[in-house]
Amino acid sequence: MNKVLAMTGLRPPRRRGAVTKRRPKAKAGRPLSQRLAPLRFWLPRIGILLLVGALAGGGHALWRWLQSPAALPIRTVSVSGELTHVPAAQVRKVVDAHLCGGFFGVDLHSIAEALGALPWVAQADVRRVWPNGLAIRIEEQRPVARWNRGELLSQSGTVFRPPLRTFPKGLPDLSGPDGKERDLMSRYAAVSKLFAQIGLRVVALSENARRAFRLRLDNGIEVVIGRDWDMQRMARMVAVYRRVLAGRAADIQRIDLRYTNGFAVAWKSSAAQAAAASGRH
Repeated sequence: MNKVLAMTGLRPPRRRGAVTKRRPKAKAGRPLSQRLAPLRFWLPRIGILLLVGALAGGGHALWRWLQSPAALPIRTVSVSGELTHVPAAQVRKVVDAHLCGGFFGVDLHSIAEALGALPWVAQADVRRVWPNGLAIRIEEQRPVARWNRGELLSQSGTVFRPPLRTFPKGLPDLSGPDGKERDLMSRYAAVSKLFAQIGLRVVALSENARRAFRLRLDNGIEVVIGRDWDMQRMARMVAVYRRVLAGRAADIQRIDLRYTNGFAVAWKSSAAQAAAASGRH
């Protein structure tokens, strides 16, 4: 019977209780969309990385070109500020020596440093002006006194040394140990205000190695102060000078304040001789 059924292609009737084996189903393949998912994830990112690399390389090449002297060369330099001792031509000469790049490549810091090294320059500000210029503002030193004869003192107490021929006339002479510049400036301001009350100007103030002070007035009188800087004692001397000594100021050589209860007056030799001659008569 089985042979007959086999020939006819019919399946034999399933017996009750019989177990039939089923053929395992073939596994279905992954869909194409799933197989391409990693490519869809990485391709845009790789493209972005390549684009960034290309832009970085091109940007670097562009920046190097912009920094070259041939790209946007500096053609104009303007100088401003209250210039008395710093000629504009000198500023331009310093700038020309440092123009080793174009508009973007020029080193503003090195130009400012070179200008700041000029003796009369207190501060230099340098900035770019599109498309081919530089704007420079100079602040000059403002001297208030000579310092140790060969240098000058600025308002901020800075010591600078320009050529002697450029020293302004009429500045007071301050001298003392290094590091005492601001202290002497402060003392000078105090005694100047004091002697101005009797119409006198302090033209020199010094401190020696033993910390002793002395000053000189514009009428030639020297005032020896000593190590004891006592403004009250100096104020008493000014009061006596106004009442007693002002009329004989031309005969006074020196006033010595190194006394506890007063001061001594040293007269010029001509005045002493005249006094002696009048005494003999």
